[in-house]
Amino acid sequence: RESSNGLDFVKKVGEETGIPVDVISGDEEARLTVRGVLNSVSFDTPGCLVFDIGGGSTEYVYVNEGKIINIESTGLGVVSLTEKYLSDEDDTESDVEALDAHIGSVLTEALNSFPEGGDETLTLVGTAGTPTTLAAIELRLAAYDPVLVNNYVLSREKIASTLKTVLSLPRAERTKIPGLEQGREDLIVSGTAVVLKTMERFMSERMVVSDAGLLEGIAYTMVGCGKEGQ
Repeated sequence: RESSNGLDFVKKVGEETGIPVDVISGDEEARLTVRGVLNSVSFDTPGCLVFDIGGGSTEYVYVNEGKIINIESTGLGVVSLTEKYLSDEDDTESDVEALDAHIGSVLTEALNSFPEGGDETLTLVGTAGTPTTLAAIELRLAAYDPVLVNNYVLSREKIASTLKTVLSLPRAERTKIPGLEQGREDLIVSGTAVVLKTMERFMSERMVVSDAGLLEGIAYTMVGCGKEGQ
């Protein structure tokens, strides 16, 4: 969608495989992700804030009584943030402070039309690699188990503690932490920073983890069942 040669790639796939490719908008991606999430997790507040942390961006969707009210895509991707702020082998305190300041600034500007939040009115639901990894770490999973991870509730205090543990280790040693898969030893810092600043922005002390997201949303749409999240 964002690649300079995206249309050429889609054309080539069609020519060589005969399979048509749909390139969906950011809003449509968010809607499909929300549908996957709403049919996979449970919460007891009228509103929820679904956020999907990706490599190049993080999408925020405010849902109230099953209806999407706000959608916002930010440039807070774990890969881009890591490359810009955490390029050294050891993440320094000043690196993390600069990262936090940037994330906080982006969220303040991008989410000014979203509700203030609070645990009594709004449930935060995180999906994609960072939230699921944080759950896997807390559960100390030697092998990832989506059944245990999905619907797991993380507290802000425990997430901050996990980040402290990660930062205390060189990147090469972080995969010794149960639940932290190889390949995420650098990205987990920026991803966790996004999670914590999001919880701060919405005054939430807890968040629900969803193992489901875009793919599940597509599946529910194709078979025409489940909550739509419209």
